[in-house]
Amino acid sequence: MEECAAALRAGAPDGYVVVARRQSAGRGRVGRAWHSSDDGGLYVSFLLRGFESAAAATGLTLAVGVGTLDAVRALGVSRATLKWPNDVLAGARKLAGILTEWVGERGPGAPRPPGGRRPPEPSPSGAAIVGIGLNAAQSGFPPDLAPIASSIAVETGLVVSLDDALAALLAGLEPAVDSFRREGLGWVVPAWSARSDLWGRRARAGGVDGTLLRLAADGALVLRGDDGREVSVTADAVELS
Repeated sequence: MEECAAALRAGAPDGYVVVARRQSAGRGRVGRAWHSSDDGGLYVSFLLRGFESAAAATGLTLAVGVGTLDAVRALGVSRATLKWPNDVLAGARKLAGILTEWVGERGPGAPRPPGGRRPPEPSPSGAAIVGIGLNAAQSGFPPDLAPIASSIAVETGLVVSLDDALAALLAGLEPAVDSFRREGLGWVVPAWSARSDLWGRRARAGGVDGTLLRLAADGALVLRGDDGREVSVTADAVELS
């Protein structure tokens, strides 16, 4: 993602992709680390221009989740599902995680004309940078991760080519991102909801224990608390019971 941010400021085009098979400083949401050794994982970051603010990219993580899930299923993990807000699971174990950041850029200001006032600075612009960590070809995980992580190879019992996994991932992401650009949350919410098995399950989210109900129109997670009230969660992880 840092490579993508540097490329953005150097003028890289929309859709610029950086691929790694190992990261020295993989990261996840809210400052968490991401295990990213060179044992079969696939780490992909790409930049998407046209999002002029972080607010404009609201829902992009969910859209990328749809594309990533479709890729994982195409690679043979038919039981894979989505967990809000940014995970692809096989059962209770993680196959992929997604991190989205918005990075601003500012073009150089126009030179001050002799004896005149400097023209206004150009308006800030930027792009969304999306990172995906996909467990593709690993045959196993460290003891602390084995209960919570899986891979396409583990789930299918097949040898997985990272080149094939990358091709499937990009093929899944392109239509999902295109749909999000055209239709926004109006497409994302039903598409994501249909690919998740969260509904009706017990969970804790936003400090509330209750039953998961649906996604709201703005992509927030809605649950019914044990006191009967519906609560919308926008910035927290989900702990399934």
